[in-house]
Amino acid sequence: MTGGDLTVPHLVRSRLPGDGDRAALVVDGSRVLTCGQWWDGARRVATGLRGRGVRPGDRIGLVFDGTRPGDWVEHAVAVVGTYLTGATVVGLPAGIGPSEVAARLRRCGATGVLHGAGVPTGGDDPGGPDWSGTPDEVSADVTGPEPDAVPVGPGDVAEIIHTSGTTGRAKPVAVPHANLTYGHATGGRLPGAGPSVLAPVELGSNAGHSAILIALVGGSTVHVLTDLSAAAVADALTGTHAGTVILPAPLATRLVAADLLTGRPLDALGAVLLGSTMVPAPVVAALGQYLPGARIVIGYGSTEAAPAGTQLVVGAGPVPAGSVGPPRPGTRIEIRDEARQPLPAGVIGQVWLRCDAPSRWYLDGDDGTFRDGWTRMGDLGLLDGDGALRLVDRAADGMVRDGRRIRGSAVEDALHAHPDVVDTAVVLVSDGPAARLVAGVETRRPVSPDELRRFVADRLPPHEVPDVVVPVDALPRGGIGKVLKHRLRSDPALARAVAADVVRRT
Repeated sequence: MTGGDLTVPHLVRSRLPGDGDRAALVVDGSRVLTCGQWWDGARRVATGLRGRGVRPGDRIGLVFDGTRPGDWVEHAVAVVGTYLTGATVVGLPAGIGPSEVAARLRRCGATGVLHGAGVPTGGDDPGGPDWSGTPDEVSADVTGPEPDAVPVGPGDVAEIIHTSGTTGRAKPVAVPHANLTYGHATGGRLPGAGPSVLAPVELGSNAGHSAILIALVGGSTVHVLTDLSAAAVADALTGTHAGTVILPAPLATRLVAADLLTGRPLDALGAVLLGSTMVPAPVVAALGQYLPGARIVIGYGSTEAAPAGTQLVVGAGPVPAGSVGPPRPGTRIEIRDEARQPLPAGVIGQVWLRCDAPSRWYLDGDDGTFRDGWTRMGDLGLLDGDGALRLVDRAADGMVRDGRRIRGSAVEDALHAHPDVVDTAVVLVSDGPAARLVAGVETRRPVSPDELRRFVADRLPPHEVPDVVVPVDALPRGGIGKVLKHRLRSDPALARAVAADVVRRT
């Protein structure tokens, strides 16, 4: 069976039973799920689901609380148990709240829900699922033998994963079996993953699904955490002795800003994989100083485009603003204009990715994101002379003033270089006929806006120097720490600062 016709149930059956005592998932350094336990629990869940009438193609919601160790283990068992029935996994983090959980379950057409004990699932929704239960409750329904292989095909939907909703409402993405299993037919660890991987990610998110997949088929022991604070992650880096850590960019920024890596014994850490959003170049440089023996890799992709992506192995020199490297093997990149025509190297446009894996799609219908095997990333960028990708901004956050492009990544990198800047985000705010370039800035100590503007003036062309710098206690963020610029634009503090700047200049 090749990667193109492999289904997840076949993949599970070829991996889990033979690994036995291997620790697949470890929660908070102490709660261990071995492959044998995972396989036994998943088979019981699958048989219980069949007893409840679940059939291939049904959609089953999984709602668990990632702040509880038992929920991580139950979630992993529930995911694989659902796979074994041929049903579609609809994974949702409990942290989005009961009303949003209920809305997403209804939107995805879920017929049943597996959930953690005491986790609200929006239960009495008249348009919602027919039943709900914990994995233990479903397993208690087991009355017959485990079913044999199920009739699902490589083009059937294995999972529905929601986007992070950074620039708007989260969208459900349908993932066919052949996409999810692409590249895993030959076995071995996933690229970049060592024997022990620390993945401080949110349960039920796209990154959380990836952590489960690495534990399932990657041959690695994956460590996950119920506390995703920077301090807890820093402690886990030493406590787990992981050789590889997968760090969302916002978390890496917090680790560096709080100086949480100084003096820690991190010799076992051989690789740092950065992703989820653009990583400020000063943060990458700081990680290199903290971890001189580790290979630092910046990855770029999306929920919609996976497994297509790019990868930059950071060398000794500085990382250019927004640089995410060349395409991974099998991935192609094009920069296109608004008419979807390719642009030459060095010209900023829309980023499109493609690979040989079968494409994903939006459950609600396409909005122009998917075309002929290509996926529009929703980002602006350019290709350098070596074919490596440099990101400029999210397309929804793209900034043009007086006909000149403002590179958000370059402006934010310049601000990050200031020793007192913890984090920052730059937006263009209109005030009547004028538009102001505004930077919201989190700082370690009070720093005057004029000082920050003078600091970046030596590093940026005049049209990219912020007109207004606004100190904020905290930038608005989504569930995985990404800054939500659409919310920042409407922040009252920014509005007041812009109004004061208008008065000052008139």
